[in-house]
Amino acid sequence: MRKINTKTTLETIAYLDSKLNYDKRVFFVRFGDGEVFDMMGRSRRNQVNSPELIKEMTEAFSIQHPNYIKAIAINMPNEKGMSEGVFANYSFNAELENAILKFSDNLSLDFYNPITFHYLSVFKPKLVYAFLEKHIRPKKKMFVGNTDKESAEKLYGKIDYYINVPPKSAYSTIDDWWPQIEKNCFNIELAIISAGAATKVVAKRLWNKNLDIQLFDFGSIIDAIDGKVSRTWIRLVGHRVNKILPKEFQEKSITKRFIFALKDIKYFFRRLIK
Repeated sequence: MRKINTKTTLETIAYLDSKLNYDKRVFFVRFGDGEVFDMMGRSRRNQVNSPELIKEMTEAFSIQHPNYIKAIAINMPNEKGMSEGVFANYSFNAELENAILKFSDNLSLDFYNPITFHYLSVFKPKLVYAFLEKHIRPKKKMFVGNTDKESAEKLYGKIDYYINVPPKSAYSTIDDWWPQIEKNCFNIELAIISAGAATKVVAKRLWNKNLDIQLFDFGSIIDAIDGKVSRTWIRLVGHRVNKILPKEFQEKSITKRFIFALKDIKYFFRRLIK
């Protein structure tokens, strides 16, 4: 019986580290439940679907190459500290898997973990801090997203090219901002794309240009840095990402640190109860 196999967060970050050490062209592209729904033709919150998006999303998912590293939010291993709403598999995991199997007759069913940086930022922040310092912060980069440049630079380091996109349904305006990516993509080492479903489309388009650049789809970690409570995990344990920031940006307020400690205690008991 065909089944999707998703690696652990530690396996994923180790593989990414090894790839980035030796290859100039590495893309890390995450497919969550929303992207699966996009390929199924469903509209959803924050994203209006269209035939063009379905086509480009499916093309992005269909790329097969060892340096085009696909991660998917299906059959993720249960790891220490996870709970409902905090990185555990969706209740509709089986529905997502069945949908993807229909797209994957000739594709590998081995994937990497899409919550690698989310989970490790919360439970093993030193690993993420070291990864960012080694592979992300020193590089000449482009950031595409809705987060303001100052907040993004706290997490990712200096941004050489900043391209702002709408917070919702960014794909519907891609013709307006894609030319800026095309103009500057030859002058960077790294692209960080944070544009929802459009992230996958940008990844596909840049991959097809055969550029020697690296691309990362980090997801909602930047929301936690920016103070946007866009996910349950951010509300419950998002304060812990403070530890992956450079020291000059880490929270120093005793009051806030006390609040963080209370949140940790509350989460400990939440897991015991559930």
